[in-house]
Amino acid sequence: MKSFILFALLIISSTLSASERHLALGYKLLIENKKDLAKKNLIYAFENTEDKKILARTSYLLTMTKFNIGSEDLSYFALNALKYNKHIAPHLYEALQRKSADILFKAGKLNKAQSLFEFLSRRSNDFSLREYATYKLGWVYVNQGKYKAIIALWSSWLSKNRKGDLRDIIAYDLGKFITEAVYLEKINSVNIPTFDYETLTNISKGINGGYRKYQTRSPY
Repeated sequence: MKSFILFALLIISSTLSASERHLALGYKLLIENKKDLAKKNLIYAFENTEDKKILARTSYLLTMTKFNIGSEDLSYFALNALKYNKHIAPHLYEALQRKSADILFKAGKLNKAQSLFEFLSRRSNDFSLREYATYKLGWVYVNQGKYKAIIALWSSWLSKNRKGDLRDIIAYDLGKFITEAVYLEKINSVNIPTFDYETLTNISKGINGGYRKYQTRSPY
């Protein structure tokens, strides 16, 4: 019986393309937690096929699995994963969009990261994901030097949402970047909306933190 099963598996594997075999082997190695070997097989499968299903599966795995891949290559796989996996369940695609946005942000591809974070911050039905995307979108603006956009974005979020795991850090960073914007002469003044006591306290802490950063500059 065992020899028959082995013979059947050999017949099946012989009908697969090289990319399909490497994809299957990549899956197997991932299950066995042999990530380096899995990565090599998945990359081979991705680079040696035009089959959209294989491109979808390999790019998804290479994006969503924590492999040791350089940021430039990883951003390339992420963009392809977004392209070829639009058919998957909405919550899975949103998770892919979040991971891809983080990858693109880290790789310095700010415009692409901005588009994804903007979409998620406005369109996701998951509150925690909208909050996360709003926070990270602010950091995209930080890296673009768009201080007015940062202040408007986070002030609006804090005004409209009275809860959230990231609320305190958004408030603190808002205060910090208000100070930075004034110091760098990006804005002349700012009107802070009416917030609850805790939110105002966190904003004030951020303002003080930013002030301590910029209050002393040695001429030497």
